[in-house]
Amino acid sequence: MANGEHVGKSITMASYLEDWLRAKTAAGRRESTLAQYRIYVDNYLAPALGHVRLADLRAFHVDRLLATMEADGRGLPTQHRVLAALSSALSTAERRRLV
Repeated sequence: MANGEHVGKSITMASYLEDWLRAKTAAGRRESTLAQYRIYVDNYLAPALGHVRLADLRAFHVDRLLATMEADGRGLPTQHRVLAALSSALSTAERRRLV
């Protein structure tokens, strides 16, 4: 699992998001919530941001994700839910002092 030793310098978003999902599972999140998080990670976040190192993630990466989602016909509710999942993941990274 990601911890302060990595300090976000080498861990990719794909790897971090998998760690985050494992932590959510261990924390006892509802099955339905975890299923939605999995969809957001697998279908949107990892494909668009997975190659980016956690420490290098910037607003333009997120802007590009949203533009792609819009171009693919994803509505605002879906975009907002994906952003909420990303926000939760990044808040956890901040608490872990990875960013």
